[in-house]
Amino acid sequence: LVITLTGADGKEVGKQLVKDPFNPELEVYEKEGISRHKASLQNTEFSARFSYSENVQSVKIEKATDDGTQVVFTQKL
Repeated sequence: LVITLTGADGKEVGKQLVKDPFNPELEVYEKEGISRHKASLQNTEFSARFSYSENVQSVKIEKATDDGTQVVFTQKL
């Protein structure tokens, strides 16, 4: 997923990539060391943090695929 924040002037204020939230990679700490495992989830929540800006007027979330991007959510703030 690609999360984009847009300012009042229509310019991009911030952008962040959330890789595959339905199949996150989990770290397991054991005596032998750290191992990583993929988890497959039916439902999930995720969060993204951006620096504060009074200029942010909207947020857009797009699903990125090999064929391009598809808008899945937009919200004016």
